[in-house]
Amino acid sequence: MSKQKTLETETEKVTTENPVAQNELEGMEVTESKETVAEVIPESSPKKSGIKINKVATASVKSNKKMYVSKFLSLYPQDIYISTLLKFYYPKSFFTVEQWFQRIEEILNTPINN
Repeated sequence: MSKQKTLETETEKVTTENPVAQNELEGMEVTESKETVAEVIPESSPKKSGIKINKVATASVKSNKKMYVSKFLSLYPQDIYISTLLKFYYPKSFFTVEQWFQRIEEILNTPINN
């Protein structure tokens, strides 16, 4: 009990010494008593993943030139998740740049089955 009283007296001393803190505390007490807690229900919207497709080439490449996945990823570096999926699904595939980006879109838009 004595610890609680000493803590209360210490906080009272701090607030009386610092009038700004005391005003803030009083303001908080007033606003807390007037406010009502309301739940915020988020709208059910489709979640977008944080993965972005990098379409900026590091070197100029003709759009009709076909290449393997390693060459495509060296010219168009992608997120680690995208590059891993491309290497997994298309290890020896041979596509143009546009076709590679189509494959990325297909992978990202496939539903996840449980």
